[in-house]
Amino acid sequence: MSVFNQSNFSTSSGHRLNYAVGPNHGPPLVLFHGVLRGWRDFAPLLAELSLRHHLFLLDFRGHGDSTHDAAGNYRVADYVEDGLSLLHEIVPKPAMLYGHSLGAMVAAAVASRAPESVAGVILEDPPFESMGVRIHDSPLGSYFRQVQRVVAEFGSRPVAEISRALAEIPMEGQPGVKLGDIRDGVSLRFSASYLRQVDPRVLKPIVEAQWLTGYDLQSIRTGIVSPVLLLQGDVAAGGMLTDQDAELWSREVHDCIRIKFPGTGHLIHWTQREATLRHVIGFMESVR
Repeated sequence: MSVFNQSNFSTSSGHRLNYAVGPNHGPPLVLFHGVLRGWRDFAPLLAELSLRHHLFLLDFRGHGDSTHDAAGNYRVADYVEDGLSLLHEIVPKPAMLYGHSLGAMVAAAVASRAPESVAGVILEDPPFESMGVRIHDSPLGSYFRQVQRVVAEFGSRPVAEISRALAEIPMEGQPGVKLGDIRDGVSLRFSASYLRQVDPRVLKPIVEAQWLTGYDLQSIRTGIVSPVLLLQGDVAAGGMLTDQDAELWSREVHDCIRIKFPGTGHLIHWTQREATLRHVIGFMESVR
């Protein structure tokens, strides 16, 4: 993998945000990670993408090596401010944006609010309403409450202990099945390594169904003018983007291509690396 240099910058809201930069091998590409992760979550894609682009990867507030928010401002709208700060302060423009999960929701909002600075957008399995008022109607509500408990009880312990605690999380709607039965040990350990760094308050607006407060989905959809690639996992396999939301975005976004991954869960770029790269690179070359 190419060498990535890390640095940090201050935002107008007083945060010190950590980011990584790859070698300048082409147009700028910004990558935004999912909740409870960090910039290294894109590791499976970095070697290939860095051959064609100048990569910029951010740790959101409360994640990785970025500072925590003293007031506990961890709604999606708050992370959007982090993304806009990186784009305006650090990244050459126009830039491609690629976000996974939370990062996809940030990328969409950034593209809507700074259209002149964005060349194209890649949205990987954004949860949208699945993580809003509907969260308690799905297994996601139970899952994040259990993760909140693990962070509170084990967050400062060694990675191996956090990993074992994650493995014991029961899967709602699947009697007798635990997280360790459906995720391998390396995946659990990788997640645990990030939970040691995350601010526990990151989970509060999620479990209280307040995560989307201030995040106007309709204005974001209609405000994006650059081309969009929407990568959708399979809800039955753990994906978070529903057909209902995906169809709405496909209809209302000006220029949107939707790619479905049947049988694939939420972490498409980890479990379907080659297919992800094929679609992402093809899309970016079409925009270039």
